[in-house]
Amino acid sequence: RKGETFAELAVKESTDSSAARGGLLEPISGLDPAYPAAVRSALAALKPGQVSEPVALEEGYALLMLEEVIAPEKDAPKPAEVREELERQVRAEQERLLMNQRARRIIDGATVTGLDRPLDKAWRERKNQTP
Repeated sequence: RKGETFAELAVKESTDSSAARGGLLEPISGLDPAYPAAVRSALAALKPGQVSEPVALEEGYALLMLEEVIAPEKDAPKPAEVREELERQVRAEQERLLMNQRARRIIDGATVTGLDRPLDKAWRERKNQTP
């Protein structure tokens, strides 16, 4: 209101990690769950150049200014078109995490005696056991 830009105020007053960049964030999708719903909702209600009312966050408050709305690329796939592939990728990642957890439980519960001394020593060190 006193003529300072949003970026100038962000550099001076913000406690967010984006302060050094004048409060500038990477483009945010209204569907991106990485950002709180309150932020996405506030941004959806703004027109370019408008500043939001304070938005309550877990660690304080945020003021948001919408710089621009970026239109999707003309040839960008529709969410329904990529849903199956994204679900496949998420399932594969979940399976990998579960397999790693299972492997860790198996290794932690295993009693192994190596017949080769260096191999036995390496196994015990890996399991944080003393020989």
